Amino acid sequence: MAESKDRAAWARTSAILAQIYNANRGEGDKPIDPMRFCPWYDPKKSLPPPPDELDREFLRKAFPEHTPVKK
Repeated sequence: MAESKDRAAWARTSAILAQIYNANRGEGDKPIDPMRFCPWYDPKKSLPPPPDELDREFLRKAFPEHTPVKK
């Protein structure tokens, strides 16, 4: 519970820091993502694993009416 509270507090603090940075950045600088300021953020843990062939087959059976978009 304490960790969740800490994460929530850092999420708010990161958003405020990013707003301050983005408001004062130079014209050529890119906007910064708030999660860059957050010490809890780990991009490797945040992303779910990519779907494997079993997941894709399950979705094909669950939604047979969907046809993929052809390029």
